[in-house]
Amino acid sequence: MRAALAFPPSRIPCQGTDKELWFSDRPEQQKQAAALCITSCPIAKQCREAGRATRARWGVWGGERPAQRRNAGYISNSKA
Repeated sequence: MRAALAFPPSRIPCQGTDKELWFSDRPEQQKQAAALCITSCPIAKQCREAGRATRARWGVWGGERPAQRRNAGYISNSKA
């Protein structure tokens, strides 16, 4: 994601030490990652758009959890 290149890694929450937080399948961890993103990430909008455009089935993208993308129709409910 090119937008991230304009900011030092310390400004991008998902570039911190707990990278697994962003791809956890536990709802409480997904909510924690989303909150970090929404409150402090300078590229949250671009990241969210990338998650939707690529139909990312896993991970918190721009503060949006997989269930939210699924409910909005960006990804299907099927396991395939």
